[in-house]
Amino acid sequence: MEMESEFVSPFLPHLREDSSAQAQVSNMRGVGWFIPLGRRLLPAPLADGHVGNERDVELGSPVGECDHFLGSLSAPVTLVEYGDFECLHCGQAYPVVRAIRESFGDRLRLVFRNFPLASIHPHAQNAAEAAEAAGCQGLFWQMHDALFEHQTQLTDRHLRLYASQSGLDMDLFNREMAAHAWAPAVREHFLGGARSGVNGTPAFFINGMRHTGLIDVLSLRRAIENAA
Repeated sequence: MEMESEFVSPFLPHLREDSSAQAQVSNMRGVGWFIPLGRRLLPAPLADGHVGNERDVELGSPVGECDHFLGSLSAPVTLVEYGDFECLHCGQAYPVVRAIRESFGDRLRLVFRNFPLASIHPHAQNAAEAAEAAGCQGLFWQMHDALFEHQTQLTDRHLRLYASQSGLDMDLFNREMAAHAWAPAVREHFLGGARSGVNGTPAFFINGMRHTGLIDVLSLRRAIENAA
């Protein structure tokens, strides 16, 4: 898991408040968004990169009609991923999630939300905006797949290439990217993740509860089956 902030274990005698994730959220306050992070007491990351004792962490922003999803609306299980298109760990999780979706079919609804760690991934924000622009044209998942399958090539030139290959209206895409028309949507995803305790990517929620196990096919399948 890629961590953008340092959250200190409650077993340690001190707290740290000057994390870069908090700084990123603070920067968003100037454009009309505010989330009071304050002092946070979350367990320290474990050796496998996951955060322990998060089993009671709930999804702060319920899945709604504006979310990008695959699967049936009536599926018994909803898997929400907060991801960053430039994050190596998200790239490694991509084929895992794809295998899970193919395995469960209509029994699973998959939702993807953007959580670009812009301070460590310089192309993540624009990639997220490109995915949202594609979503506006009904091609979110085509762009989603292209970005993860080429996540080391996310310059503006590459984004235009993937948009063209995905069949987007390029005049509209170029105008929206130049105007950062979808930055507010990306920001809303990010802040929703922050409200849900997300501090690194990828982060998964199964039926509204944080998944804290390993991110492999077997572990996710078991967790989803237990939630069904």
